[in-house]
Amino acid sequence: MRDKEKGALHGKATAAPRNVFITYADEPVCLQLGTAGAVTALQAALVVCNDVKAIDINMGCPLNFSVKGGMGSSLLSKPETVHDIVSTLKRNLPSHIAVTCKIRLLPDEAELLELGRRIEAAGADAVAVRSERTQR
Repeated sequence: MRDKEKGALHGKATAAPRNVFITYADEPVCLQLGTAGAVTALQAALVVCNDVKAIDINMGCPLNFSVKGGMGSSLLSKPETVHDIVSTLKRNLPSHIAVTCKIRLLPDEAELLELGRRIEAAGADAVAVRSERTQR
């Protein structure tokens, strides 16, 4: 729920409202999003699209909860899902919202370059490559 006076979004996970996202008018904000699919990514992005300049898809997190949920570094081996997430966001978000991706090094350079090309073809505005590998 948006509170215009405080400039915050409140969650309903607890009985008392708590700030889940705060922005300041003079500071550009990029929201890094963990997602396993395009529909949920778009739903989350639409909640904050009036308050951010960019949505960054985290495709590098190797933590167990993220990988088991189909998010983070598990996306590195799912190029079709990656394409679907990025293209859905680009098609449905306001044009001033950049869509970026954070990935990790892959064991094979050609595989890394191909993933980068697929992300670019899906419409991503930028790709950041974290310079360490994760086991897949």
